[in-house]
Amino acid sequence: MDSSIITDILESYINGASRGFLVLEDYAQGLFHKLLIIEFVLLGLGMAMQRIDFNTQIISKVLAIGFVQFVLFRYVWLVDLLINSCISVGLSPTGNLSVSQFLDVSAFITLGFDKFWSLLGTEHSFTLTTILSFPVAKLLYLIAGIVMLIAFFTMGLQIFLSLIEFYIISSITIIFVPFLLIKQTSFLAIRSLNSLLAICFKLMVLAFISGLSYPVLEVLTPTGDMPSLKEALTLALGSVAVSLVMKGAPSIAIATLNGSSGLNTSSGIMQPIMRGVDVGVTMAKTAKGEAGRLTSAVTSPLVGSAAGAVMKAVSRGASYVKGNFGK
Repeated sequence: MDSSIITDILESYINGASRGFLVLEDYAQGLFHKLLIIEFVLLGLGMAMQRIDFNTQIISKVLAIGFVQFVLFRYVWLVDLLINSCISVGLSPTGNLSVSQFLDVSAFITLGFDKFWSLLGTEHSFTLTTILSFPVAKLLYLIAGIVMLIAFFTMGLQIFLSLIEFYIISSITIIFVPFLLIKQTSFLAIRSLNSLLAICFKLMVLAFISGLSYPVLEVLTPTGDMPSLKEALTLALGSVAVSLVMKGAPSIAIATLNGSSGLNTSSGIMQPIMRGVDVGVTMAKTAKGEAGRLTSAVTSPLVGSAAGAVMKAVSRGASYVKGNFGK
């Protein structure tokens, strides 16, 4: 089994969601008929109590019922149109990917394997002789290749998870559509449809970023048969940079809907770095305490003052980094 396993898993989830959708569709249609009877009863009660004007309310009620019925019975066509349109809109400004290529999530993973082996080719084969001759260099080459591979995996999995989320939410949302008939329960349908539209918008942003990133990823190739260590680390850094941009696609989509910025230092991209700074500060304080106890045991004031100065400098540096980048 090759790297296309992610596409196979995606197709399996789509087929499973489609089978579940057929069951939920029957439930939704039955719920629609029951809620329609309730709506007619409430309409008749309102007219009998002279709280509803027949001439003004009947037209709006008929149009509302027709709209809900259209959405319910043409739901599959609307969902397919929605996802294909959003992905096409996201890919059209760049023109680098088609809809079928974007939906093939294994393409990013296959490209990652190609880049990995181009970086660690025959010239950098990890035989026992080469490892013993250049252990540090081989380790750095291997780390760079693994980092690049993980970055490509992250890109493919980001698209994979977004598509899985769309098909699961779209399959479940149909059960809430009939609640549009009654005003008191319409909020259930509106919220579920809003979540479906938000996922489609996220896919559109992700498709746009993928279209921009794909030519960059193809350029991330060693210039020669034997890349230098600097070039290998630079290629790994470039892969991580593109991966972080694609990872921030959901944040960009949500921030756009909220009218704010999606890529900033307080986003999820910088949170691991800031957690590392917090860990560094804690370790510095612990080391300072251990050094103080050690100096007390050996009764050496000079060592204690030197260790305290070093730990204080480390704490100040960590606090400075956190203060400047954690805002």
